Order: sequence, then structure tokens, then C-alpha cells
Amino acid sequence: MLYTARRGMLVWLVRVLAASAALVFVGIGLLKSVPVVGVLCGVLSIFLLAFFCLFYIPAYFRAYLLRIDDGQVILRTGVFVKKLTSLPIERAVMSTRLASPLMLMFKICSVTLLIPGGRLFLPCVSNEAAEQLASMITPEGGG
Repeated sequence: MLYTARRGMLVWLVRVLAASAALVFVGIGLLKSVPVVGVLCGVLSIFLLAFFCLFYIPAYFRAYLLRIDDGQVILRTGVFVKKLTSLPIERAVMSTRLASPLMLMFKICSVTLLIPGGRLFLPCVSNEAAEQLASMITPEGGG
């Protein structure tokens, strides 16, 4: 699902750019009244933009792998701490999909699988894979 990860990365890059733009505008607004805080906001926004856009988000989505094979959901994530989760789909009780307008444009969504004793959050899933998961969780004869 590398293609889905690329679309997820684009969504997060747009979000970070929007947040950085807001910080820059706040910094520009503060330059006249409180120059030190304005400069600090500008420097902070440039640092955050560089860190997230150039390092963290690309690294996260390079490491991101989601597979649905033989009734198992396999999720690998992590930049600093690697995490591998394998869940037999028959253990899932319910699935919930969430998609922002930006995610809808890229035809992806987030899925939360409810399992006994917890939840499994899938941050970047294609709409087709989300439908496949939902159909696998629906009880037989349940519509």
C-alpha cells in the first residue's frame, strides 16, 4: 500500500504547511508590538516546517506498511520506535472510518478497529481497503 502512504504523506505535508503559515502570520503580526516574540514565532515555524516536512513525515510514511492478507491486518509504523502489529481480522468487533475533507480529496481515510481489550488505529487507509475491512468484520448474514 505504498501508494496510499504517499497520499497520506501529502495530506500531512499540507497540514503542516498550513500550520506553519499560521505561525508565520502570527509572528508577522507580533513584530510591530513585541518584536522578540514575533522573531521567535518566525524561527519556530521555520524550524518546525523543516523538521516535519524534510524529516519526520517522509520518514514516518517510508516506514508505514499496511497489509490485509489471509484474514490478518498487518501494520508497521514508527520513526524512532518501530512497531509491528498483527491482528487476526476475526478478533475485530467494529470498524470506524474517519476522513477529513482533505483526506477525501486524496481518497484515503483513517480506520479504527475495535477489538476486545483495545483499539487498533490505522492512520492511512485507501477507501477500497477500508471497505474491504468493513466487509470482513460484518457478521455473516448481518447485511
